[in-house]
Amino acid sequence: TWFRSDGRGRIVSFSRILRGLAEAFADEAPVVLAEIAITEGALMLARVICDDADVIHSDMLVRLLSMPEAARYPLPTFMPE
Repeated sequence: TWFRSDGRGRIVSFSRILRGLAEAFADEAPVVLAEIAITEGALMLARVICDDADVIHSDMLVRLLSMPEAARYPLPTFMPE
């Protein structure tokens, strides 16, 4: 079932990827991939962007990146609230 989301959630778990990235992502290391629990209850995998990847942590509140900036990334992308 599809539903509309408010675009907000929290990080359940995450991984900072520093090496072995595909060429499309190599210049953006570290890339943070996270399991996001959106406020409506669903879980999804997404990218998290932040000026300092070291501040990203579990339970961090995040919001979906809006267009047109989101079009730059091939995955759903969130940023800290």
